[in-house]
Amino acid sequence: MNTMEVKNKFSVPIQKSKFKNFKKFYQTYEKDFLNSFSSKTIFPTHPLLGGDKNTHKSTHNSDAFTRLTKQTGLHIPLIKELTTHIHTYIKNTFPKSYHSSKFSCEIWMNSIKEGAFTLTHSHKTPNPEEKWISGALYLKNADKAPIVFVNPLKNLFGALKCPIIQKHEEYEIKVKDGDVIIFPQWLEHRTPPNYSNTERIVLTFNVLLGG
Repeated sequence: MNTMEVKNKFSVPIQKSKFKNFKKFYQTYEKDFLNSFSSKTIFPTHPLLGGDKNTHKSTHNSDAFTRLTKQTGLHIPLIKELTTHIHTYIKNTFPKSYHSSKFSCEIWMNSIKEGAFTLTHSHKTPNPEEKWISGALYLKNADKAPIVFVNPLKNLFGALKCPIIQKHEEYEIKVKDGDVIIFPQWLEHRTPPNYSNTERIVLTFNVLLGG
């Protein structure tokens, strides 16, 4: 990785790093990524994707995406590099008992066209005992919209109209192609509308520690 940065915004660790040799990697496997959108895994009306139904599509099916990438050879270099970023985040944020633990990863892709956006959401699971982290690898036209994180204290103190919370309700990170963002799975986030006439493609993943 060329750069690695962990920002403790809202006292929450958010890691921003760069996928190694991303340009060459994406040029090699671009067709394989795009082919996943022509498969039967597409969910064009996923509830978290806002805008006209024709402006976005998503492969919200991790098993199907994994099968597709294994067929093309994409899976190995993708997981190998993401593992490096994930391990760095774990070492910076979790106790030592987790540093060498195994983890399982589910991956999917989003294609967001002009006018589309993602609603505020988190990736939290029903089981509070599980240790999850989430992340995104920005593949194409990432700079057309940032990722915006919501201060977790907003829900606790929002009704009190606390000036400090109101001033720091959100934290925006501008991203470029090849950027990897990793954060706790319970942290709410959203993506503003893509106002460009180009397609924005993002690979998203959830990681279960000890899975």
